[in-house]
Amino acid sequence: MRVKFHQSLDDLKEKLLVMAGMAEQAIQRSIEAYRTRDLSICELVFRAEPSINRLEREIDQMALDLLAMEQPMAIDLRFILSVIKINGDPADPNAALFKAGSNKGFEAAGVTVAKEYDTPGWSAENAQREAQQAITALGNNGFAGIYAANDETAGGAIAAMKGAGIKPEERPVTGQDSTVAGLQRILAGEQFMTIYKEIEPQATIAAEFAVALAEGEELPQKLVTEEIDNGAGKVPSAILEPIAVTKENVKSTVVADGFVTAAELCTSAYKKACEEAGISG
Repeated sequence: MRVKFHQSLDDLKEKLLVMAGMAEQAIQRSIEAYRTRDLSICELVFRAEPSINRLEREIDQMALDLLAMEQPMAIDLRFILSVIKINGDPADPNAALFKAGSNKGFEAAGVTVAKEYDTPGWSAENAQREAQQAITALGNNGFAGIYAANDETAGGAIAAMKGAGIKPEERPVTGQDSTVAGLQRILAGEQFMTIYKEIEPQATIAAEFAVALAEGEELPQKLVTEEIDNGAGKVPSAILEPIAVTKENVKSTVVADGFVTAAELCTSAYKKACEEAGISG
């Protein structure tokens, strides 16, 4: 019976993290639409709303089912609702944006951030130390998962969980950058997901922007999605859609695009995991 309960708990945790990510994206798009008065962005928000609402209903029902059938102890309820946050380098402006956006997403999803840390240098060593402190304070059953701002910090967080005797495949850990190490952990089931930013559209748009600037022309307006305030002024920008990479789509995203090769991923330690994901190197 407890095995079934913990499986249901894992399913609930994953749905909470997915909904938090979708809510974060919707909030960011709403702000962007308001700033730019772009109705096409509003349409994207409207299209995402049914999916977010559906997940919310599913999560509510799953939680009620757990309460009704399993009657979990108070520590289990705390486990459902709490996450640890390992943010990026406080000196990096990008880290501040990731931190603010993810906090909005968790707040919208009703998820409590039990412990939160800024990680100097984005280093795995610092992230591991922070995660160890959080686990010691919360206890092994005091959190549902770990938000890590990139794959490097995710690796440190996972090392801390292993050191505490927690199986990482039972606690979702996020990441970003689609590094080889991060993707290998995903294939092995130790890391839940990472973020992939497609190189080709970035390179194409950057080239068109560079040519326009070199020739003293305006940037191609069809490619400008919004203006970002960098502190010195508003800069026309092209904001692209990131891709969430899980074990199910490693092959069809980063491998298919040539961002990483099968040979890089499928070293001897990960050969079996690659085969399970349909990747041969």
